[in-house]
Amino acid sequence: MTDTLDPLRDPRLGFIGVGAIAEATLVGLIQSGCESSIRISRRNEQRSQALTQRFANVVADPENQSIVDHSDWIFLSVLPPQAREVLSAIELRPEQRLISLVAGITLAELSTLAPGVQSIQRMIPLPPIERGVGPLPVCPPCADLESLFANCANVMGIDDESLFSVFSAASGLMAAHHFFVWKVAEWMSQQGVKPEDATAYSSHMFAALAEIECHTPADQLPGLADACTTAGGLNEQALQELREFGWFQAAQNRLDGLFDRLNNGL
Repeated sequence: MTDTLDPLRDPRLGFIGVGAIAEATLVGLIQSGCESSIRISRRNEQRSQALTQRFANVVADPENQSIVDHSDWIFLSVLPPQAREVLSAIELRPEQRLISLVAGITLAELSTLAPGVQSIQRMIPLPPIERGVGPLPVCPPCADLESLFANCANVMGIDDESLFSVFSAASGLMAAHHFFVWKVAEWMSQQGVKPEDATAYSSHMFAALAEIECHTPADQLPGLADACTTAGGLNEQALQELREFGWFQAAQNRLDGLFDRLNNGL
């Protein structure tokens, strides 16, 4: 190889699989200042072409092995059954870093599928990483990855892999959250509020509340709900009725189901 970049300071990045999450991760990295060369799969022709046209440091490659050959760090972002097939068909170098975005495949299995590779991590990027915000669980903790993503995510190092599925399960509520925000906006529109105003109010209200939550210590988080309520007020009524309806317990029950599914191989 003729590349002269320092693989630790300026790692060449390769993305095998370029779905929505991989695209968000890649865009977040570049927009946060990452100038590394990046190779991506050409499997999704429309997405890969758009990324190469948008960013000068992104190159699409039709062959997974070619991506591996020209990269220092490999991000694996495919479906679980495809991950096993992909890893079995490529040859990684021992000094490369493998970062799996695939849910349900453990570090032990990844080590078996990528024999000889010394550095393997799992991580859970979320769509907001494209905008430079949101959590990024990484297991095991990795200073190099924390440095790479420092400007586009709140990197959380997870020592215990048995807890990693807890984070994966929690991420399964993203769609439910978006749906809830939309239902509030829809209700407002049904009462006569202009749809754009209803959407702006609902989305910005929940975003502002989340901003408060992000800066609240863990032991004080349960008290935020009480701080919003006054005796006989609207928030007290809504909170009490949703509790009586079992809404919050139902959400936790759904998390139990997602957690069980992850621990049973999806």
